[in-house]
Amino acid sequence: MGEPLLGLTATLPAMMPTSPAPVTAAPLHDAIGMIPFRPASPWKEGSLLLRTQDGKIMPFAPNSSEQAAWIDTGVAPMGDGKSVFLNALNFAFVTQAGLSHLPPGPVLHISGRRGRAGRRSSGTA
Repeated sequence: MGEPLLGLTATLPAMMPTSPAPVTAAPLHDAIGMIPFRPASPWKEGSLLLRTQDGKIMPFAPNSSEQAAWIDTGVAPMGDGKSVFLNALNFAFVTQAGLSHLPPGPVLHISGRRGRAGRRSSGTA
């Protein structure tokens, strides 16, 4: 069971000159959670302004020359705004500065609301 007196004295301030615990690295899962990651944008300006979780404005230039390929995918539960976000990406792309012609842009939209889109409740039974 270890040494209870050593464990007690190690937790009290100024009772021991050093900690009796062995020095070791933290588990990777715990260590990654302590790293202060902050999102950053490689673009100085963009046609779409996004916000980070802490409220910082982050410009985004969809389909810019700084990217090697362009694939936009949205996956989330129903009602979380996937269609709104992907349409905002498309709108930001077609309204960006310097676009001389509109290239073809195939869009595949699969909705889980089979036949329910556009129906409204009249409020009567």
